[in-house]
Amino acid sequence: MSAGESSHSADTAARAPAPRQYNASPPLLIFDLDGTLVDSQHGIARSFNHALVEAAAQAPIAPERVFALIGLPLTQMFAQTLPEADEARIAACIAVYRAHNSRHEIPRTQPFPGVHETLAALRTAGRTLTVATTKTQEVADLMVDAAGLRRYFALVLGGDAVPHHKPHPALVLRTLADHGHKPHDAIVVGDSNYDILMAAGAGVRSCGVTYGAQPAAALRAAGATHLIDAMPELLPLVGLGA
Repeated sequence: MSAGESSHSADTAARAPAPRQYNASPPLLIFDLDGTLVDSQHGIARSFNHALVEAAAQAPIAPERVFALIGLPLTQMFAQTLPEADEARIAACIAVYRAHNSRHEIPRTQPFPGVHETLAALRTAGRTLTVATTKTQEVADLMVDAAGLRRYFALVLGGDAVPHHKPHPALVLRTLADHGHKPHDAIVVGDSNYDILMAAGAGVRSCGVTYGAQPAAALRAAGATHLIDAMPELLPLVGLGA
C-alpha cells in the first residue's frame, strides 16, 4: 500500500459512522483524559504559552485557541500555532512545555466534579474502564496518579503506545483487542471532536462531554452519539440508574 493509500484509509476510518446497533449496557468504557476526567485544559494552556514565550519568542495566545487543539499530539499543536517553525524549534517548544507541565501543572491535577463517584459506580457494576489519551504513556500515568484515579482503570493507554494518533481509531482498536470486546460492546467518552471521530472510526458509539475543551456544537458536528453536561449523566446512558 502506498503512503497516499495509507493516508486515505486512515482518513476514511476516522470518518466512518458508528453502527446503529449497540449494547445498551456496554461492558467496556473508554475515557479520554484531559477535559473529560481531569480539569487540565487551563494548565495545558499555561504550559503551552510558557513554551511559546520561552522557546519560540512568541506572544502568548488566547487559552481558547489552545483548548481547540487539545487532543492533538504536541507536535501538531505547536506546528499549527507556529507554521513557520522548523523541527528544531518545535522540539524546543515541546521540551519546555513538558518541563513546565510536569513541574507546575500535573501535580495539582484534579478530576472534574462527579468523576470519582461515576467511576466508582461503574466499577461496582462490573464495567471495565480504560483511558485512551494522546499524552505519552509516561505523562498519562503521572496524571492519572496525580488525580487519584488509578484504582478505577484496567488500562491507561498513551498515544505513543499505538502507531497513529487521534482521530485515528488505533487507541480504541487496541483497547478492544486487549480486552476481547467487539465495537458494539464499548462506548468512548471524550470532550473533543478528535475523540468522537476516533470512536466512529472504530465503529464504537460516543458520548461527548460539554464541560471540556470543545463546545457542544463541535461535538455534535463530529457525530457524537450522546452529549452530557456532567459526568454522572453518563450512568443512565450505559444502563445504570434512572
